[in-house]
Amino acid sequence: MGIESMRHLLSLILAAAWTLQPCAQSPLDTWAEEHGVLGFSVSVATESGPNTTWTGGLRNVEAQLPVNAATTFRVASISKAAVAVGFFKLWANGEIGLDDDINEVLGNTLTAPVLHPQHPSTPLTPRMLLSHTSGLRDGSGYSDFLSSTYNASSGSDIPTVLDVLSPTGAHYTADMWGTEPGTYFAYANLNFGLLATVMEAVTQTRFEVWMRDEVFSPLNMNASFAVQDLASIENLAVLYRHVGDWIPQVDNYSGIMPAAPDLTGYALGTNAARFSPQGGLRCSAPDLLTLVNEWVALGFGGTPSQLLPPPAVQALREEAWSFDGSNGSNYGGLFEAWGLGLHVDEFESETHPTSGQQATAWGHPGEAYGLISGAYHVVTSDGCRWKFAYLINGMNPEPSLGEGGWYNVENALHDILGHWANASCSTSQLDGPDFAPRPRRHHLRPGQTRPADLVCTPCVWTDWKGRMAHQTTQDQWLAPSLPAGHYVLTEHGMMVGSVLLTP
Repeated sequence: MGIESMRHLLSLILAAAWTLQPCAQSPLDTWAEEHGVLGFSVSVATESGPNTTWTGGLRNVEAQLPVNAATTFRVASISKAAVAVGFFKLWANGEIGLDDDINEVLGNTLTAPVLHPQHPSTPLTPRMLLSHTSGLRDGSGYSDFLSSTYNASSGSDIPTVLDVLSPTGAHYTADMWGTEPGTYFAYANLNFGLLATVMEAVTQTRFEVWMRDEVFSPLNMNASFAVQDLASIENLAVLYRHVGDWIPQVDNYSGIMPAAPDLTGYALGTNAARFSPQGGLRCSAPDLLTLVNEWVALGFGGTPSQLLPPPAVQALREEAWSFDGSNGSNYGGLFEAWGLGLHVDEFESETHPTSGQQATAWGHPGEAYGLISGAYHVVTSDGCRWKFAYLINGMNPEPSLGEGGWYNVENALHDILGHWANASCSTSQLDGPDFAPRPRRHHLRPGQTRPADLVCTPCVWTDWKGRMAHQTTQDQWLAPSLPAGHYVLTEHGMMVGSVLLTP
């Protein structure tokens, strides 16, 4: 999130406890009314706690159908985070490397290599595509390319990615490419259309089929890039814009499952943008929290049910780019750092309770066809660890831009969720439903004996960014020699306590 917005959110997390009862709708109902929200679904959870979901409004205006916890939405750019999870499953299996030349992976699936016209000797890599540093732009030819892609009468008529990326392509425009690959951040949907195409070449399976079978099904998610895979077309939210009245923008199927597209003749690894990897995932808010769990570091409270092994989780979370004032477009302060598929936000509270409290959020925002969405994992330096997801299918009036590059409706929602996190993080779930007091933070120096309530075997020391810094054995009772700072101690993924390690 943007610096100022997230500073405010952190202040709320660290403020005096304020309780939002699980069954209470009023806080979000008031928020929805104040901001003209048509329909919403919001899910939140601590890392190891159960999901709490609030819903309100309509998923379908014409039929007057309400949003419920199982309602699926077209989640927009959160889809890119799902693609990144799929990529890292392949990476963890040794099927593709972050620094592979994508043209070597694509092989002969295309009639020519994908190259930056001004920098043909610089290879494009998955790392660049995941971090939006490939040099690609959504230029003026992008919209026509997508129209040709989506409206093709059969699979054999779908154009290849060269149609928009090669100077000889029918929809190529000079503004499809910008700076030299690897040197500049510019958020572009095309990065993920191309990445999905590369993934098809690796798996030899259509992108949407592979994601369904290898990511969503193993996680028991009712989610897909193809609406035909959803459990209920009737419970898919219509997305709206308000122009004198609520005007459907997408997914207005009137409860009737559409026929599957004719993909006869489609050649794998030529244009997976057909399956909308940049924004076409349909998913519910609770299932988005299942997705978010895939980038919760295991050493910081994740669960063994994750698809991704710890090295893949760490790689997914690792910062790949950060704004230095001139090395990219930060979208008005919204994008200040990026991982390998995730928006990374590091922020600091200047006021409450003391200056210097730090936190990091990993996730992805979304906006398209009137929808506004977000899904994030938040870690604070005092040990508060939680995740949230929200889906809004329309607003009247249109959303206004607010603090930190976020819309005002999002900032207001972040405030409410910050209160929820503060209340939830003030208790520990280690002892089950009765809730024990939250483990207190200890002040230690390297080499100092750990107190009795910090005994764990093995004991994982994780820094505030969620990175495992040290693991002790049964015979190690002294604080390790680590840089000064805040650490959380976990045993088998459960929090034991936190330490401020001093010089």
